[in-house]
Amino acid sequence: MAKFNFRLQRVLDIRDVELDKAQNELYQKRQKEKEIKEELENAKEKLSNLFDYIRYNSLTVTENIRTREYIKKQQKKIEEISNRYHRQKEVVKEYQEQVIEKKQAKEKIVKIKEKKSEAFYKDFLDKEQKELDELSLRLSQQGV
Repeated sequence: MAKFNFRLQRVLDIRDVELDKAQNELYQKRQKEKEIKEELENAKEKLSNLFDYIRYNSLTVTENIRTREYIKKQQKKIEEISNRYHRQKEVVKEYQEQVIEKKQAKEKIVKIKEKKSEAFYKDFLDKEQKELDELSLRLSQQGV
């Protein structure tokens, strides 16, 4: 039996590798996004604890001023982390789009391979059937 040989197999293999690489990079970017989100949540919790500390403790004027200065620093830190988080979300979105593009590129080659394979095997089966028909015709003409 003849073997199907797909000329674009190397291209398909490359597309596979590119897709795997893009998916791995997306995973890493999502992990970084998750870490930044956790950092943001921790900073917000710390700020909330500071407000609770002020609310439930009677502080001297000096302590109150220091605590409020620390709160301002904490709010600025939250804003910076929040900005990083939003930038990272955009990066993740870009990588998601890249993965989608890579999947589509691979699927195009896979569909071409399927069509070529089907055509090859159909042609092969047609040839086999023609040979069988000819053989049966010869045998019937010989009177077997």
